Amino acid sequence: MSRRPTLSEMLWPDDPEDADLPVEWAASVAVQVLDWAWRAFDSVCEKHLNSVDLSSATPEQLERNLTELHFLE
Repeated sequence: MSRRPTLSEMLWPDDPEDADLPVEWAASVAVQVLDWAWRAFDSVCEKHLNSVDLSSATPEQLERNLTELHFLE
């Protein structure tokens, strides 16, 4: 017994190029997100860390504050 195509399959037949679209989109999004993350990190360093002595900070509090600043950037 052979399966008949559904309405969706008849309206929008499979196109091999369509399968590549999510992969291309994910790759470009990943590059963009990493670019934003590094720009934010550079901005945090430039705006906040150049004038601070980090050797006297508590590691847990330092990490918390750096994460907050990075998120805001």
